[in-house]
Amino acid sequence: CAASSFTMQKPVCTSPTPPAIVQTLSSSIGPVMQVKYTPDGTSLITASPLPQIQIWNTNTYQNPTLIETKIEGQSTLSVNPHGTQCALGYSLLKDAGTIALIDITRKTIAAKLKTHHSNGITSVQYKD
Repeated sequence: CAASSFTMQKPVCTSPTPPAIVQTLSSSIGPVMQVKYTPDGTSLITASPLPQIQIWNTNTYQNPTLIETKIEGQSTLSVNPHGTQCALGYSLLKDAGTIALIDITRKTIAAKLKTHHSNGITSVQYKD
């Protein structure tokens, strides 16, 4: 699969001046469709429709951890308020209606949940 590049900007901008480019990242997971920071800002999670995500350390933005989810068609990503877990919702292909829970701390798949939402999952969100 082809690599893609994307530019990260500071996540909060309170001035009318456009934010400065912080880092340009090269991803090995193809087109990046979802990007989320953990609440403490120490990790950045990137996801694509391919069956994998990357977890980046925001101190270096180098050598991200690649997690193979073995589920294709990821369409939404949410990080819990503690920054220890993320949820991926799937709305494409044969895995539509699946939710994968990723343990960010251990960098493993914590659970895969198959729902009755055959049209897919278009949004996931943790409760604060």
